[in-house]
Amino acid sequence: IYNAYVAGNGTESCLLCPAGFTNAPKGEWCQACSVGTFARSEGSECLPCAPGANCIASGTTTPGSLPEYYRFDASPDGALYFLKCLDGLCLGDNQCLGSNNGALCLSCLPGTTNMGVLRRRFQCSNCLPTAVLVIFLIIYFLIIY
Repeated sequence: IYNAYVAGNGTESCLLCPAGFTNAPKGEWCQACSVGTFARSEGSECLPCAPGANCIASGTTTPGSLPEYYRFDASPDGALYFLKCLDGLCLGDNQCLGSNNGALCLSCLPGTTNMGVLRRRFQCSNCLPTAVLVIFLIIYFLIIY
């Protein structure tokens, strides 16, 4: 455990450095984690950021995801995982393009779909109106029969 030596009101005590900080070289104060590193909890060491993690500021506590990446917090040991998204669906910080949502931005909001003809691969858009679907079905049956 990393802690900082502090003196206040004539007393001396050791306190844990807050999240995003670690001990200075001699342990007399806390210093912010440098760019490219993070510390998720108080008293922890600054760790290097994984590819896809947004650690562009010093003092990062829990890094968000960069554009084109999605962050998962599913590990029991508190580790973060960053996976590459498909076709520009992830905008960064687990935000999704348009009507896409969910893990890796592969799900669609109600009333939208990413299936069917004339659709961009994996990108959600509004469902076709029922009247258009009926016309397609009529044309389909006229061609088949």
